[in-house]
Amino acid sequence: MTATEEVEAKILDGAVRVIADRPWSKVALVDIAREAGVSISDIYRHYRSRQAVLCGLHRRIDLEMLAAPLDAGSPKDRLFDLLMRRFDALAPLKPAFKNGVAELRRGRLATLEAGLVGGLRLHRSMIWVLEAAGLEGSCVVNELRAKVLSVAYLSAFRAWLEDESPDLTKTMATLDKNLGRAVGFMRFRDESAEADSAGPEINAFAN
Repeated sequence: MTATEEVEAKILDGAVRVIADRPWSKVALVDIAREAGVSISDIYRHYRSRQAVLCGLHRRIDLEMLAAPLDAGSPKDRLFDLLMRRFDALAPLKPAFKNGVAELRRGRLATLEAGLVGGLRLHRSMIWVLEAAGLEGSCVVNELRAKVLSVAYLSAFRAWLEDESPDLTKTMATLDKNLGRAVGFMRFRDESAEADSAGPEINAFAN
């Protein structure tokens, strides 16, 4: 790890600790700097806004999710493995997400802003999930599939927020059910030789 990477890691670690304890609307960059043990100029040098810190956290989650190679399996199996890795990587942030949900219900602007940033990043993350699972298609197909996959993931995310079991039983069950529906809708060509002869509503999701 380079010196730059070490400083960025310290900043993100500090951000995780801060947002676990207080609502995002009450977090300032100076709070993150203090918790991380770095100067405010270090924050400026690496992350020039609170939104940039959020994007850095999203990137960290993506990298952890994509780090290990996948075992062979069906498209659904590969998607399931990747998204469960994502939930494992998100574990330190669960208190922060719970804080965020509470703020969102109260209509706090800063949390709405954070949610917007997160939503844009999530769509890109789902495209990377498809790439890592070997299910990439054309740009249009990837965009459509990423939207379907995002819906399946977000439903499981809501289950994950309330799932306190050590093996995430409820999360896995919800994700498995959602992916079954999503994969059936997306109809990956390597799953069925019938994709070429399917109706236009199915061929819209074929490579």
